[in-house]
Amino acid sequence: MKNRNVILTGAGTVIPWGAPSTDKLTDILRQDSIFINDKGEPIGEYLYSLLKTQMGKRRAYNTPNFESILHFIELLFEYKKSRYSMSSSFFRINDFFLIDPEIQNKLEIYESQKLDKRLDTSFGTKRLIANEYYYYELYLHFTFLIKKEIEKYETVEEKYHELNKSFNRFLHQVKGENGIVRFYTLNYDYLVPKISNLKFFDGYDEKTGKMNVKKIIEDDYIDCYYHLHGSFKLNFIGEKSNDYSVCYVQKNFVQNNLIPSNIITGYNKPERILNETFYEFYQKMIEDLIKANKIYIIGYSFNDMHVNAALKRALKKGSAKITVVDKCSLEDFHLKYDKIIDSNPDYDMNKLIKFPNTYQMTTEALKAKAYLNGLNDFLDNLIRSNN
Repeated sequence: MKNRNVILTGAGTVIPWGAPSTDKLTDILRQDSIFINDKGEPIGEYLYSLLKTQMGKRRAYNTPNFESILHFIELLFEYKKSRYSMSSSFFRINDFFLIDPEIQNKLEIYESQKLDKRLDTSFGTKRLIANEYYYYELYLHFTFLIKKEIEKYETVEEKYHELNKSFNRFLHQVKGENGIVRFYTLNYDYLVPKISNLKFFDGYDEKTGKMNVKKIIEDDYIDCYYHLHGSFKLNFIGEKSNDYSVCYVQKNFVQNNLIPSNIITGYNKPERILNETFYEFYQKMIEDLIKANKIYIIGYSFNDMHVNAALKRALKKGSAKITVVDKCSLEDFHLKYDKIIDSNPDYDMNKLIKFPNTYQMTTEALKAKAYLNGLNDFLDNLIRSNN
């Protein structure tokens, strides 16, 4: 039987290839100059300020980012199109603050501005258009801005030649002579399949662009690269297509409509996963983590509850060895990693030892170790250890 090696990657993985950070994506939405008020002030900045003020009142550890802004927009869309009037007694947002009349008036000024629909703010010429919904258009526009940033780094450039080679060595070492690589990403790009020498199955039929559910379920021993949170190669019904003219009706747990999207972002991730074809990838990841011999977690923030639940379940079984690669301080690492630690001491990394060769790792956990000086340093040390 082949060794099952699972790789899970988050946003921090692709930073070495020039990918935008969460802060940069947030700034792009804050500074957008298309959705503005009569004074030329961006609505992205205004929404960010509202969230930041509320988080400050609650002394929240996190600051607003592009995902919380998108979630805010989705809630505004839902309540603006509801049959209820928008009032301070009715409207609540994710951080439990009320929209008072002053905020409502300011939002209405933004909503009253005419938008040029010819502007490059959407996913193509054939997508569903709902002009009556200001926040629908705003949501699609902001996700389109993210798409354009993804496309910038998804193009493999010559300057990353050595990094690509190093990452390929890592993939082949993970695969070994008798193994498979089950690659799951929370990112929206296709960078890894482009630079890898391995032939990954991405879950879709090459001819039709439709998801091949049968192969995902049955072909359990192939190298795969699955997008847990979707990608910009998809349309609004989960096909690899540029036709955005149709979409599924997506709902959250209280049966409010969600804005159609080919990526899963914001705070409705569990609902979107259950409503979308992406559920097949999530379900397969749960199975792979349980069966895994080795698990590599790279650049992941440990902030997604559904992913953490799958990891915690695998750790309870206790058969896999885990390697975490990140770029953060010891304090931040423990805040993140402790979210998946339950009662199995084999994975406890409470005490890490700093080594003189610039990376950090644990020597105490029997089945877990961490490298906290970034992916580049991890790959360099991997090469040196094999020479």
